[in-house]
Amino acid sequence: MKVKNIMAFAIVISLLLLAGGCAISSRPYLRLFVQDLNREPGEVIEIFAIPVNFLPNGSEVYDWSVKYWDGDNWNSLDGHLFPQDSGQSALLYLPDIEYEKLWVEAKTMAVVDGELKNIGGSRIIYYSDKPDVAVEIFENTESFIEPDNWFRNWGIFKEERTPFFFRYVEGFSMTTLLEFDPYEGRIMAIEIIPNASPTEPEVYFHGKLEVKKSESSVTELNEKFDDVNIGEGSWRRRIKISADLSSIGGDGLPTRWNVTLYPDIFGVGFDPDNESIYLIRAVRTGGTFVADRLIDVSILPLTISRTSDFGMAGIVVKFTLDESELGIGPLLDNDHYFGVMLVGYAPESSEFNGETIIEIPTILGAEMIFSPDANY
Repeated sequence: MKVKNIMAFAIVISLLLLAGGCAISSRPYLRLFVQDLNREPGEVIEIFAIPVNFLPNGSEVYDWSVKYWDGDNWNSLDGHLFPQDSGQSALLYLPDIEYEKLWVEAKTMAVVDGELKNIGGSRIIYYSDKPDVAVEIFENTESFIEPDNWFRNWGIFKEERTPFFFRYVEGFSMTTLLEFDPYEGRIMAIEIIPNASPTEPEVYFHGKLEVKKSESSVTELNEKFDDVNIGEGSWRRRIKISADLSSIGGDGLPTRWNVTLYPDIFGVGFDPDNESIYLIRAVRTGGTFVADRLIDVSILPLTISRTSDFGMAGIVVKFTLDESELGIGPLLDNDHYFGVMLVGYAPESSEFNGETIIEIPTILGAEMIFSPDANY
């Protein structure tokens, strides 16, 4: 977790206020920085408490609490907040229930001007389900940094959509029996060409709109992200990933994640004959994250139950991603994050190599949980 970045940001803001002649209260308090990414039901965000107008000596004990608003009153939300390290930060697991808002507070005691004082700070947090747009970078080496910069600043100006952000580097990951090379598996699914390889680094938005490195700009990335059709209101298939709170260990992170695939508004649910569910994991390397695992989890035992959606029969698929069963290490920590992608295949005739039937993959749904980091 990048504590130095948060501290530097707080100092810069204070200096700007001073330079602008703004009056700044000398009252000591805690300023809470809240992660912008992952603000969806069941997901996890990091919250960091920054001391303002006092210097901690390292002996402070931080007390965290969280409440939810039921429309009339604030109520305690137990079992969802996990202090980290020295207690100056905490991981908050957002409830599966979409409450209107949450209220988080941090308190401590510190010596200020020779007196022991109670010091605190609070923040209101809003969260809701948002459709994920697959933003996938393909490159031969880790040299295309513009999308990373765009992604880091995403939370400042986006509200309706959230990125499913993965970088694929050719030859980065070894292929095993039950896995696919992430680069080869995804670029061939998008390009639909045998042995496909881009001539220069490029970004694909939901497997459709493309931006090459030579054409890349913040404006272009924003436009593609906003404009690409992901089936909202029609064939989009919502994927929900929720932490299994009972599997959270001493580090405040779970080892199991519950995944739910919902049907679209027409009641069309998971079709195991024509659809695949992929787990994609990324690992921190060289100052960025690169996908190192691409696993077809459709082969895992799935618990299937019937549900009703707008009066039409649909199929809801539920399954658990268990780190101990997958055997690939952590899915989520400071150095890893993951996502689940639902891909459907539509047959199409082609004259390539004679009469051939090519299955055109389409991203039907995607959901990502990013590494808990208050800088995002």
